[in-house]
Amino acid sequence: MTSVSGSNKTLGCGKMLKYQIGIWFSRIQSNIRNLSYSYELWYSSLKEIEGNFGSGVSSYFKFLRRLFILNLLMTVLGLSFIVAPQVIFSVNTAGENVTVVNNNVNFSAEDLFTGAGYLTNTLMYYGFYTTGRINGVYSMPDAYFYTMVCIFIGNAVIIGVNMAKSYRKSFIETMGGLQNVFAHKIFCGWDYSIAKEQASSLKSNAIYTELKELLSDRLKMRVKRNFIQKFIIRTLQLAGHLFVFALVGAIGYLMWILLERHRVDDEDKDISSTVPILTAVIINVIVLVFPLIFRLIGSYEGYKSPRVRVIVTFLRTLLLEIVIVGILTVFWLTHSENQACWENSLGQEIYRLILFDFFFSVIFLSLFEGARYLLHKKFKSIKAPEFDISGNTFSVIYNQTLFWLGFYYSPMLGVVIILKLFLTWYVRSWVLLGFCVPPNKSWRAAQTETLFLIITFLSSLLLLLVHGYTMLMIRTSETCGPFRYVEFMHQIFFNAIADMDGNNTALIILSFISKPGVIALILIGLTMLVYYLRSKSVAQRNFVMFLRRRLVLAAQDKEFLLRHISEVSNGGRLIVKG
Repeated sequence: MTSVSGSNKTLGCGKMLKYQIGIWFSRIQSNIRNLSYSYELWYSSLKEIEGNFGSGVSSYFKFLRRLFILNLLMTVLGLSFIVAPQVIFSVNTAGENVTVVNNNVNFSAEDLFTGAGYLTNTLMYYGFYTTGRINGVYSMPDAYFYTMVCIFIGNAVIIGVNMAKSYRKSFIETMGGLQNVFAHKIFCGWDYSIAKEQASSLKSNAIYTELKELLSDRLKMRVKRNFIQKFIIRTLQLAGHLFVFALVGAIGYLMWILLERHRVDDEDKDISSTVPILTAVIINVIVLVFPLIFRLIGSYEGYKSPRVRVIVTFLRTLLLEIVIVGILTVFWLTHSENQACWENSLGQEIYRLILFDFFFSVIFLSLFEGARYLLHKKFKSIKAPEFDISGNTFSVIYNQTLFWLGFYYSPMLGVVIILKLFLTWYVRSWVLLGFCVPPNKSWRAAQTETLFLIITFLSSLLLLLVHGYTMLMIRTSETCGPFRYVEFMHQIFFNAIADMDGNNTALIILSFISKPGVIALILIGLTMLVYYLRSKSVAQRNFVMFLRRRLVLAAQDKEFLLRHISEVSNGGRLIVKG
C-alpha cells in the first residue's frame, strides 16, 4: 500500500488487485491475438498478394477467406445436427424407405454432374431425411427446422455485424477526411521490424501500390461539357440502362423456358439427362459472358469517373444475379404442387449451377488467362491479363447466394462449397501470381471490402426472406423429406408450442410477448432508442466539428505568435492592433 502526498488518496489493496488483474488479462489477450495472427489462415499468401498487387486485389482474397470460414462454420453445424443424426437413424432402422426414389439405383459418373440418379436417394438432399426420432428422443424434423433457422439467422447477423464494423471504419471514422496521408504513408509507413530481403521487397511494393491507390482517388477526370454534350451523354446512358433491362429480361425468359423444358423432361424417364446439364451450362455461360457485355456498354456511356463506370457495371451484373436466382426460386416454388419432391429438384438445380460455375469461372477463366499470358510473352502487342476484381468478386457473391438458397434443400451442399472455395483460393492465387499484372484501376481496400460486405449482407437478408416465405406459405411435399406429415414447414414450431404444458414458463413468456400491446411497446421503445442514438451521433458530429475549428484557430494563433516573436527577436517592434 502506497501513500501519496497532497490531495491524492492512498491506493487500496482492492484497487491494486483490480489493476493487476486487468493488466494480466490485457497481456493474455494481446498474446492470444499475436498467436492468432501467427496461425491466420493463408496469412503468407495474403501478404505476398498484397505486396505485389496492392490492397485492392488482396481485399478480394480476404473476402473469399471470410466466406470460406463462415461456410465452414455453417457446414459443421449442418453435419453435426442434421447429417450425423440421420446417419445414426439410418443405421438403427436399416431397410426403411424414406424417399420416393428407388433405393436400388446404381451409381454412375454422370450422377456427379447432374446431381440426380443415385445421389437423389442419399444424404445429399432434403428428400432423404426422415420424420422419425433417434432412440425416441432426437426428433429429426425439429432438428432440421431449428438448425436451419439458427444457421441462416446467425449467418445474417454475423455478416451484418462485420458490415457495420467495416462501414464505420471506412466511412464514418474517416468522414472528416485524412490529413497529410501522403506524408504519413511515405515517412511513417515503413515497418522497421522487417529483417528479410523478401519481406522488405514486399513491403516496399505494398507502399508503392497504396500510393497509386491514393493518387487514383485524387486524380479524377474533370471534363466540362456544354448542354448538347450533356444531353447526348444522358441519352446514351438512358439507352444503355433500357438495353440492359431488356437484355436481363430476355435472359430471365430464356431461363424460364429452359427450366420448363427440364421439368417436363424429368417426368419422362426415357429422356436423356443432358437437358439439365445443358441448362446449367447455358446459365453459367451467361453469367461469365454478360458482365463483359455490360462493361463494354458502360465504356460508351461517357461517365466522367472510372469509379462510377465500374460501380454501374457491378450493379448491372448484380441485377443479372438477382434475376437468375429469382427466376430459379420462383419457378420451383410455382411448380411445387405439381412436382413429386420439388425440394429435391431445387437442390439438384443449385448443385449443378454451383458445380459448373466452378468449371467456367475458375478452371476455364484460369486457362484463358494462362493462354493469354503465353501469347503476351510471344507477341508484345497482346496485353498481359489483368486481375478483374469486380468480375471475380461477383462470381464469389453469385456462388454464395446459390449456396444460401440451396443449403436448406441440400445439407451436404456445404461440403461441396467448402471444397470449391478451397480450390478457388489456390487456383486463383496461383494464376494471379504467375500470369496476371496489377489492374490499371486501383481500388481502395477498405471501401472495396465494405462494398463487398454490403452486397453480401443484402443477399443474405434477401435469401432469409425467401426461406421465411417458403416456410410460411409453400406447401411441403407429401412423399419426401422430414416435413412430409405437416402442410407447411412452420407448423413444426407451432406444434411444439401446442404440445407444451399450459404451466410451462417458456410458453407463458412467449404468449405474453406475442400480445399486440407488448409488441407495440417494444416497437415504441426501439423507435425511441433509434431516435436517441441518432441524436447522440449528430451531437457528437457537431462537437467534433467544433473541436476541429478550435484546432484551426489555435494553429492560427500559434502561427501569429511565432511570427511576431521572430520579428521581435530580429530587432523589430511588436505592434498589436486593437
